[in-house]
Amino acid sequence: MEEFINFLINNGLQLLYLVLTTLVSYLTIKIKNLYNKYVNDEMKKSVTEICVNACEQLYKGNDSEEKYNLAFNNIKNMLKSKNIKIDDTEIKLMIESFCSNFRKEDKNVKKEN
Repeated sequence: MEEFINFLINNGLQLLYLVLTTLVSYLTIKIKNLYNKYVNDEMKKSVTEICVNACEQLYKGNDSEEKYNLAFNNIKNMLKSKNIKIDDTEIKLMIESFCSNFRKEDKNVKKEN
């Protein structure tokens, strides 16, 4: 027991530095991962909004399915070029969510007029 106490006295400060350094490193990694997830989610939303709006404006004469496919492919390509991973289901959900909001806003504008 006395050897252990002498070890702590002689090396206690180094052990404390080791524990603190490990804790700070762990917290830094967790914060970085949360930040990256937030940035990627915001990028996905932004790209979806841009692509859906662009397809809606550029291809007014085309049918809905064609515009949807164009938006889908553009979103997938843009996010892939930015090394952001996204699966097809997530893209579909984001497009549908954005279009739903778009339709709600459109209905509200028509009601006001």
